[in-house]
Amino acid sequence: MQVEAGDIAGARKTAFLITYDEYAFRAIVKAQVKAGDIVGAMETAALIEDVGEKDESYKHIATAQIGAGNIDEAMDIAALITDNSWDQISVYNDIVKCRAVSGDMDGAFELVEEKIGDPEKQYIAYGYIAIVQAEAGDIEEAIGTVSLITKDYWVEMAYSAISRAQAMTGDMDGARNSAALAGTEKEIANIYTEIAKARFEAGDKHSADKYFALGIEASADLFETDAYDGYVFDIIKARAGAGDIVRARKMAALVPNREWKAIAYYHIVELQIEAGDISGARETAALIEDGNANKRIAEKIDIPRALAMPDPEVRSRVELAIKYRGEPLFDDLSRFLKSLAAAESGDIAVALADAAAGLTEALKELQENDVKWQGSRAESTP
Repeated sequence: MQVEAGDIAGARKTAFLITYDEYAFRAIVKAQVKAGDIVGAMETAALIEDVGEKDESYKHIATAQIGAGNIDEAMDIAALITDNSWDQISVYNDIVKCRAVSGDMDGAFELVEEKIGDPEKQYIAYGYIAIVQAEAGDIEEAIGTVSLITKDYWVEMAYSAISRAQAMTGDMDGARNSAALAGTEKEIANIYTEIAKARFEAGDKHSADKYFALGIEASADLFETDAYDGYVFDIIKARAGAGDIVRARKMAALVPNREWKAIAYYHIVELQIEAGDISGARETAALIEDGNANKRIAEKIDIPRALAMPDPEVRSRVELAIKYRGEPLFDDLSRFLKSLAAAESGDIAVALADAAAGLTEALKELQENDVKWQGSRAESTP
């Protein structure tokens, strides 16, 4: 409470009273850093007796200094941390990355060699350098740096960056080879998808289609497990967002798993609705397999029209229907939307009133159930 109130001096006194609570001092350090009081944070860190807590506090201060661009100050603070501890190395890693990003590659390598003494702990710093080199287009240098990395994860991360950089320059053979060196099936699929998206954005639709197909092939087994993360949707959405609906649909059709295929079509439907292409959204929704939950949601493409109605009562009911997504309520919403369509050639005001009234009981029930659930949850919370 004292820290939150800004009473740092009082918080320090209290920390001494509670059997020298190291956690309390670390909390004070973080509060001081957040407030920009680096001098005070250093004074508080110096009071900490536990080595691990002191190191972590200094690391927190040094990280803040790096973020503020005060690299020399961060180096001085890093020197106060236990030599070759992971807290100290974490600070040096961040400084290495800053030097590499600024273009000071010599300084970055020098810091790794001089300050990170244990060769088995240098892999993160070399990983940062390799990624920065790849992103800067220095492919050969990046590949050379990868040879210094001793952990597979960072090798894969570096080759992922190299593959993307090669794709951006049009070196498709190099990009494919680097993708293979990235290791895991999931990572390869991700890289191919990112290459496809990059080539599409560069106007090279032919290569984009080729790498999309490779991504699908590489991720075929992932679609049948929980391991797939939906990378392939990025390029489908990019195509749909650019107005190339025909190609986006063809891409969605290539997705091997019917559930993921339905999701791909649903993303296209969403983008078409945003663009105001309601008739096109209907056509895409029709491609989703009957019985799939995404089809049911996608078919609610008249919802934007309902939300645009001037009657605030109508808008509020439709918004609640979307929020709760209850099956009975969606059935009522479907009838409601049909009423809107029928009303176009008749008395719209009367039809709107009748349709809105038809949703009342379902909404009440859902709201009551939600209130009950929130109440029971509050009672069960200690």
